[in-house]
Amino acid sequence: MNQKGSHSVYGEFGWIQRIRTLLGVPRHGGIGIGDDAAVLPGGWLWTTDALVEGVHFLSSWPMEGVGYKSLACNVSDIVAMGGKPLYVLLTSGLSSDFGDEKYEGFLMGLDKALRDFDVALMGGDTVRSETVFFSLTVIGQAFSTPVLRSGARPGDIIYVTGVLGESALGLDILLGKNVALSQPEKYVNRHFYPPSRIAVMKKLLEKYTISAAIDCSDGFLADIDHIAEESGVGYEIELSRLPGPIGLSGGKTPTEFPWTYILSGGEDYEIIFTSPEVLPSSLADIPITSIGYITPYEKKLLWRGEVFEADLLPRGYTHF
Repeated sequence: MNQKGSHSVYGEFGWIQRIRTLLGVPRHGGIGIGDDAAVLPGGWLWTTDALVEGVHFLSSWPMEGVGYKSLACNVSDIVAMGGKPLYVLLTSGLSSDFGDEKYEGFLMGLDKALRDFDVALMGGDTVRSETVFFSLTVIGQAFSTPVLRSGARPGDIIYVTGVLGESALGLDILLGKNVALSQPEKYVNRHFYPPSRIAVMKKLLEKYTISAAIDCSDGFLADIDHIAEESGVGYEIELSRLPGPIGLSGGKTPTEFPWTYILSGGEDYEIIFTSPEVLPSSLADIPITSIGYITPYEKKLLWRGEVFEADLLPRGYTHF
């Protein structure tokens, strides 16, 4: 979800950079701000994310789904870093009108996610809050060397797992939009219950060289920009090759339905990654699509072979 709000000069990513500049120097080793998760000495991975009522969910929604998603989005951060999630802390902020039944529903959904992802809840905090929120912190362990956003090099191929855009379609259905779509429950379920990519990432790291990775949470175009910025590179991407919702035909330009969902919808929690190697089209029964290349400098978007003006496309979700 998005909402109108702050008139901050910095914006979300500006504030992140400001915090990184002022406060983000690791004093005891490890790698701090700039990736999906922090890297602690010993290959431990540490991430946190919050869901806030009115920003990320509505209390009228099925809270089991919100509970499941609250862990899934954190698990995805660990997976994108090349690791397995292991432990979680939960902080819940509950308002006076957020009933026990709703919180029980949230916990039931979280319990299902804990079992599906094989993660243990180790503690946390519960507080009174005017706005309902859930903040989860997940600790995991890298399978080998953690995968950073900063490792992409010119000539690397850009890949993405699974499909993009289904979660954003599900969100719009929840908000009363695109209700004419067939199988709306499919997209709503994809929004609440994103699949884990642990197995495919583990196999990729066992067999191939993965130079950089990020989970697709803000939207494809925004997230590939994060890799480019951290790696100090550019890219060339053929937009029409991006894998969209199965069964939906694409428009004639990337500004038509459903391409905007594919390019900038976000919350897919697929893995965008780069590799110097040619990879198979699927691994662990998950599709893997090659959609472009890392280049030395320029960022170039193509639409069926022709350069497309990047400014015409929405870049993805931002909190400010």
